[in-house]
Amino acid sequence: MAPTLKSLKGRLTKMAKVLEERVRDTEPLLAWEIPTLQNGNETIDHLKLKRVLFTERLNTLTEELATLHSLAEAFDQTFEALTTEQQQSEQASHNEYLEAAWDQETKANTVQERLREKVAEINMRIECLVSIQQQREREREDERRMRDRPSGEATPASTSSTFMQTVLLRLTVPKFSGKRQEWDMFWALFKTNIDEQPISSMMKYNYLLQAVTGEARQVAGRYQLIEANHNMVVNALKQKYGRDSSIVEDLLAEFGRCKASGPSTRQQIALLDHIAAIVQQLSSKGENTNTKLFLNSVLRKFDSHTQTKALERRESLNDMSEWTWSKLYTHLSEKLEVRDKVERAQEALNQKPQIPPPPSQSKMTTGRPTSQCIYCKATSHRSAECREVPESERKTFLVRDQLCINCGRANYRVTDCT
Repeated sequence: MAPTLKSLKGRLTKMAKVLEERVRDTEPLLAWEIPTLQNGNETIDHLKLKRVLFTERLNTLTEELATLHSLAEAFDQTFEALTTEQQQSEQASHNEYLEAAWDQETKANTVQERLREKVAEINMRIECLVSIQQQREREREDERRMRDRPSGEATPASTSSTFMQTVLLRLTVPKFSGKRQEWDMFWALFKTNIDEQPISSMMKYNYLLQAVTGEARQVAGRYQLIEANHNMVVNALKQKYGRDSSIVEDLLAEFGRCKASGPSTRQQIALLDHIAAIVQQLSSKGENTNTKLFLNSVLRKFDSHTQTKALERRESLNDMSEWTWSKLYTHLSEKLEVRDKVERAQEALNQKPQIPPPPSQSKMTTGRPTSQCIYCKATSHRSAECREVPESERKTFLVRDQLCINCGRANYRVTDCT
């Protein structure tokens, strides 16, 4: 008999509480720091015991996470099997339970990843201690051989190696601060420019220490600065930052935080672009982004109008298996782009047209700017209305300035005036 929605709610709540307690109980364990005991063998034995403890806790948490995820999927599928009227009645409760399950799953995923990092850190420290013991044993063996062997000439350094070192000095070493999403690009550049070059491991180690900053520098700084530790530091960085699971957890955390900066359509489009970038990276790491639980989480980040339109398109599909991230992205993108175009067109229509000012009366009647008074050079009145030069003095003024007595133009005779 298929479980009812009510029974699944109870199981989902119970499993979420179990996982919440497990996460809380694990926090003190994660605060533990690897000690350095006086005796190397004692340190190795101590670390092996701790590794068992961390591994057991990791396995338990992983099983409980899988159970919670399965219950959430079953809960969602049972909801979809309800009638339309029943779904409308249970919609708010359905969203609340799934949101709570998603939040708890995200928190548990973060703790799960930190446990993995602790186990990897313990493994690397054990390997480092074992390697140091082996290195010391080899050094003691070399000293014994040197005492029994006559001195000889030292082998000159390789000319090509010296040339490569000179070239490397001019290279720009990429920087890495500990952001997991940047690891792939950083390591691709560093590997090509430095790690694959024919130089000593010690030089590679020095370049690596110059390249890492912040948290990544702290990881590298835990190892003694000797040539034998170069590969160990590289492996430690790969374990912490290069694993797909670590990058996936960061991407999921970023997805959980992302939201629209406002209610406008353009802000909804920006949110969709942000989510699309995250989903693309998750898919490249092998994550299934087509689960109904994940797609519902995506949809809940948008406004109610956008959700309604996307759900209407979903209901028009022949089968729910057709509802994938690609399909959802296409639906959201089309709706938001159309809405944005409509809003832009409305903005253009609502803008008041810029009406140019009417031309001055003088331009309307004469087609040219108002002329100056020939007597006082002012433009506020005509020459015949000038008060600066009385009418009785105007003829004398015109003759003196050699102006036409009839029209006032310069260099113009009265006999030529028409």
